[in-house]
Order: sequence, then structure tokens, then C-alpha cells
Amino acid sequence: MAMAMMVFVRKCSDSEKLLISVVGVGGSGKITLVKRVYNHSEIKKIFHNRARVCVSLDFKEKNLLVQILKQVTEVRDEEKFPLEILRQKLRNLLNTQRYLIVLDDVHVPAIWEKLQVVFPNSSNGSRVILTIRDLDIATHIDPAIPLLRVNH
Repeated sequence: MAMAMMVFVRKCSDSEKLLISVVGVGGSGKITLVKRVYNHSEIKKIFHNRARVCVSLDFKEKNLLVQILKQVTEVRDEEKFPLEILRQKLRNLLNTQRYLIVLDDVHVPAIWEKLQVVFPNSSNGSRVILTIRDLDIATHIDPAIPLLRVNH
């Protein structure tokens, strides 16, 4: 399964979807699979900007954006900026190069609905991977997104 995911993530076709969902119950190996792909040397060469963050149950958009910015830039004063400036900085940065962002443990569609504005689909092969426990959440986010189901 890791190889299948690698092939899909590496594809850089303009027509491919930006978003990928990896769905499975807690402990099924979703994040293990995603980490294996995320840390693969070939993926590191392809994606100039990479970040992997865990989405907590008490999701705070500003905290999550700061975590992502700290992984994709050298700037270290992100906490000082208001939310709208953080959104703009991240979007501008991600718009310039191919990126791979992993949002681990997305619990509700509203999280993606808030965050999607900062992830430009520049048709350059960039990807956002969501790990999700519930198939209904994944299909609610976008019924057409590529879905990888992970079972024990």
C-alpha cells in the first residue's frame, strides 16, 4: 500500500486533485503509512515545502498555521501575526513551490473548510494529505477526492 500511495503522491499531473484522504479507524496504521511516504527520500526531493501536523480536537486555526509555517520557513516570529496575515504568508509561500502538507486526525469537515484557503492548487503537483477516522467525514469534505482505506 505504501508503494501505491507513493505513486499517487509523486504524480504531478495538472489534472490531479490536490487533496488525498487516508481513512481508517484509530490504530489501523494510517499515520504509519503516511509517515513512511512523507519521510521517503524521493518525496523529500520532489516537495520543496513539507509539513506534518496533528489536528487536535480543540482545533485552533492560528496554532495550526504557525506549526506549518515553522516547518516550511525560517521565520520564527509567526505567533506575533494576526490570523489573516498568517493565512496570507502561508498561501504566498506555498504558491511558489511544490508542497506536501499532512493534516493528521481531521475530525470534522469544518477543519478542512477553514484551512483550504491557504493551500493553493497551483496545478504543480502539490498535495495535502488528510488522515481521517470516519469515511463519512472524508466523503463530506469532497466525494471526489482520492481515498485510501487502511485496515489493520
